[in-house]
Amino acid sequence: MWVIDSERLVSREITYVPALYQIVDEIFVNAANNKVRDQEINVIKFDIDKEGGQFAVFNNGKGIYDENVYIPQLIFSQHFHLHF
Repeated sequence: MWVIDSERLVSREITYVPALYQIVDEIFVNAANNKVRDQEINVIKFDIDKEGGQFAVFNNGKGIYDENVYIPQLIFSQHFHLHF
């Protein structure tokens, strides 16, 4: 896998949890794919905090619409998938 090592990319074998990798990959791919659906997007940011063990993904697209329900319920419901 390609990893960042001292500010450069190197190929090396690593140990990782495949399910977690897929979740993170899906988040990154969705942020990039929104550019295809929304031509007004001109900013995509990926911030990684290695010390805090967190990452953030941002694009200046329309985002998730407000349906007065919890975001996980909205994202994982059948109703949401019918809109996209």
